[in-house]
Amino acid sequence: MIKGKIISYLGDLGEIYYEKKSIFCTPKGLFKKIGIKPAVGDDVTFDEEKKVILEILPRKNYLLRPTLANLDKAFVVSSLKEPDFSRELLNIFLSFLAPYDLEISLIFTKVDLVSDLPFELIDDYKKLGYPCYLFSKYEDNQELLSKLNGTIAFLGQTGVGKSTIINQLIPSAKLETSSISKALGRGKHTTTKNILIPFENGFLCDTPGFSSVELSYFKEDLARFYPGFKNYVQDCYFHDCLHGKEKNCAIIKAMNEGKINPIDYEIYLKLLNGLPYRKDRFK
Repeated sequence: MIKGKIISYLGDLGEIYYEKKSIFCTPKGLFKKIGIKPAVGDDVTFDEEKKVILEILPRKNYLLRPTLANLDKAFVVSSLKEPDFSRELLNIFLSFLAPYDLEISLIFTKVDLVSDLPFELIDDYKKLGYPCYLFSKYEDNQELLSKLNGTIAFLGQTGVGKSTIINQLIPSAKLETSSISKALGRGKHTTTKNILIPFENGFLCDTPGFSSVELSYFKEDLARFYPGFKNYVQDCYFHDCLHGKEKNCAIIKAMNEGKINPIDYEIYLKLLNGLPYRKDRFK
C-alpha cells in the first residue's frame, strides 16, 4: 500500500503522483457504494500492482466548484483589461472562498494594457488583509514566485491569464494558453479540467475559468463571509441584522466612518437580495 496525491481525475481514472512519478488508478468499488468520489488534490493510498485506489485520507478542505481537495492557498486572478476588471465578481469569489481553511491572495493581470495602475483599488483589498500582486508577462515576477509553496489553486474568470501565470512562474508546466476571443469579449476555455502540476515546493492547480460563482448561502450568513465585514458584524444591535436599514447596524456605521468602501456595501446589498432566508428554506 503506497501513499500519493491525485493530480488529475477524469471519469473513473485518477492520475496519482508519488515518488516523482505518476500512475493511473481506478477507485475500488467501495467508494461508489458509500457515495464518495476521489477528487483532484486528495491524498490517497493505492495498490501499485492492481492500480486501484484503496483509501482517501482525511481532507483538510474540499471545494465543490472547482472540485478540489486539500488546498493550502488560493490565488484569485483578476485582469485589469480583456476582460475588464469586475469588483463584484472578485467580491463574490472572496465570499465563496471565505469558509475554507485557505490563505487567499489576489493577482491583478494585464497590467501592460492599462495606462494607470489601480493603486487605490489594490490598497482597498490590502486593507482587508489580502496580499496583492501585479502580474505582467514581460516581467520576472520574482516576488510572486517566492510565495509559491504548498498546494495552490489559481482561480478566476475565463481569460484572465491563470495558465499564463503558471507557464511563466513554472516553465516546465507548458500549459496551453489562448488569446482573447474578440468576438465574445472573453477568453477561450483553454483549461477544461482541474489539474495539479508538481513543482519543487508543492503543487500548482490550474482551474477552468468561469464567469459566475453561485453562493450557496442564506441572507443571514452572507455578512460572515463577505470581504471586510467580519470585524464588525458582532457589534450590530440586532443579532439577526442583515445590514440593510436596521437600527444601530455596525456595518453601516463602519461604512460611514470610511472603514468599508460604499461600492463594496452596494455590491453586498445586491448579493443579499438574490439569496433566500434560512427560514424559507426549512418551511
